[in-house]
Amino acid sequence: MGSNAATLAPTSEARAATPAEGPTKPLDSLARQLRRGRPGIGPGRSYLAVALMVIVAIWVVFMFGRALTQLNEATQRAVAVRTETIGLQDRLEQAQRELELVQTDAFLSLQARGYGMGEPGERAFGLEPGAPAPPQIVPLGGETASATGRTPLESWLRLLFGGD
Repeated sequence: MGSNAATLAPTSEARAATPAEGPTKPLDSLARQLRRGRPGIGPGRSYLAVALMVIVAIWVVFMFGRALTQLNEATQRAVAVRTETIGLQDRLEQAQRELELVQTDAFLSLQARGYGMGEPGERAFGLEPGAPAPPQIVPLGGETASATGRTPLESWLRLLFGGD
């Protein structure tokens, strides 16, 4: 048994060493090449890390650009709303002034006269439908177009009471 054990021991060691060295050597070398990122085999970890950082950087740039675009649009909307608000405030002030004017006694009496409801003793008058248009007003210093030579008082009297 002793001699068998001595003869078996080197053989089993030789068997363990020989097959282990043969098939595992190429696998170990392939694993080492993959870990180192050998150019012919594929990207290494460092290349993947750089690619990931580039993708993240591009994503950050796009998100920042999108945020700036949204900020610009919001600013433009705010300016448009401010402009519209100022215009609406002006219209409101004009409407309030017009309301104050319409509620005055002078305006109401003027409108009543337009409908023929004047004060007692007033005589209502108006132009008949189809009446000729009044002569054009000549600016001061201009030549009068009227050859008749009537004064303005005569023109008014003629208009109010008729006649030649």
